[in-house]
Amino acid sequence: MDELLMKDLISAKHKHLLYKDECPELTDFLILNWCEVYRTSKTQLRILSWSPSKCSQLRKMGVISDEWSTDDGLRLGTVDNSKLDVLIQLGAPKQRIHKKGKNLLKLEELLAHKIYPFNPKII
Repeated sequence: MDELLMKDLISAKHKHLLYKDECPELTDFLILNWCEVYRTSKTQLRILSWSPSKCSQLRKMGVISDEWSTDDGLRLGTVDNSKLDVLIQLGAPKQRIHKKGKNLLKLEELLAHKIYPFNPKII
């Protein structure tokens, strides 16, 4: 099976949103201001959101499906690949999160995994 990389879905303009986990078997993902987005299949994305209001917005727009919440208040949902631009428009950092900054440490604690910059070659 072909590797499903997030970098294949985004433009070079959004490469600063790409990150990776400490596990080598996991692929790249995006960090937006309100969620983590990763690719689960050739047609679908999975979001892990810490913003109930953004999930509500997506629900009203009919973009999100299979939505559920975790015990720690995070919301998970499935979104079609073609709606990635909608997710980015709802709030994306203008630059990469500082690798030793408080924001990254807070996200690592919230999402329960290490986060590293991902620097693929995007054509």
